[in-house]
Amino acid sequence: MHYLYTMKHKTITFSLIILCVLSSCSAPDIQLADKASVKISEDLSSQRISCFLEDAYGYIWIGTERGLNRFNGYEYKQYLYNKADTTSVCANIITTLMKDSRGRIWVGTMDGVCRYEGKDHFRRFTIDEEDATVSQILEASDGTILVNMVRRLYIYNPDEEELEVLIDGFTPQNHFRNRSFLDSADRLWSITPDRVTCYNLHTRQKIKEIPLSIEVEYSEMLPGGNIWVFGRRGKALVNTETMFLESLPAAAESLPTASDLETVKGVTFINTPSDLYLWDGEKLISGEDYLFPYAIAPEIRQRATVLYFDSKDNLWLAGNRGGFTIQKPRPSIYNTSDALFTHISGFPVLSGYKDSHNRFWFLSDSDIVHVYYPDEGFTDALSIKQFL
Repeated sequence: MHYLYTMKHKTITFSLIILCVLSSCSAPDIQLADKASVKISEDLSSQRISCFLEDAYGYIWIGTERGLNRFNGYEYKQYLYNKADTTSVCANIITTLMKDSRGRIWVGTMDGVCRYEGKDHFRRFTIDEEDATVSQILEASDGTILVNMVRRLYIYNPDEEELEVLIDGFTPQNHFRNRSFLDSADRLWSITPDRVTCYNLHTRQKIKEIPLSIEVEYSEMLPGGNIWVFGRRGKALVNTETMFLESLPAAAESLPTASDLETVKGVTFINTPSDLYLWDGEKLISGEDYLFPYAIAPEIRQRATVLYFDSKDNLWLAGNRGGFTIQKPRPSIYNTSDALFTHISGFPVLSGYKDSHNRFWFLSDSDIVHVYYPDEGFTDALSIKQFL
């Protein structure tokens, strides 16, 4: 079993142990599948994860290189491509997921786009492309759905229930990498390895084109609308108000090339090959800093490839060796109690729980449970085996 997958189950096991000690456990409801292309399993359809998404009901959807999964906290409902079933997901290699303002789930794959219609059914959209790989699915402020196919940008026509070409030649020079973003004025910004292009969505005309010499590998729009661009030969910031290139803030210049950025509650979490970082708008905080709001073991931080935050601020991390781990935010006492910080700084905390008696229970990566009494300090360390 993979390390990250093991960590996830260890963390969940600890949470269940504490809940069982302090209350009572109940069995989950089991939902059965009735289609050949849908399967109920205790495992993911593939350990290679590309994306996460939480739907309106709290389910976590997980895109992999072999199918789409819906996780209810106990088991996975696997959605797989079936040539004989036109209501199955349109391909097994999932590239991106998007929930629109109406709560509908759009699925981008290596072979087109589909939308979840409920009751285990998907609606497929025909795309006449030799390479139908979907890079992104975006939504404008008026609800318009856009599909970035790299070479072309498509728009969803709700009256005809089909996708139509909005911009042909969307990525010049036949590059295979294009990330796009909508600013507060619904202007579309396209970032390719050698240029930044801004479009007026209504006229489909280019507003601005800026050459880049840094060989862009990744880009992301941050709160406020500026786009951070990471390349093999450097980094840059696209100011979407002035439409000029700038340097990253001085405090962020030391960042390695990022592979994923996610913003939650106004702060941005940055994934790099060496560590996770938090950018609060003024300074960088590394994953090993006690001010970082999640206590994550170094080997997990360094193997992370995909970040996602659910509605409860849990951090979902997919690893480069497969599987995922769920990290809960540290209680605020981590950053307000010097005694607590001094004690826990010597070991990675995998999970924490505060009970009704104001005690804090912590699980370390060595399977040791530490119990903290705010008025008395820590008890002796307890082995998790005592609870099994």
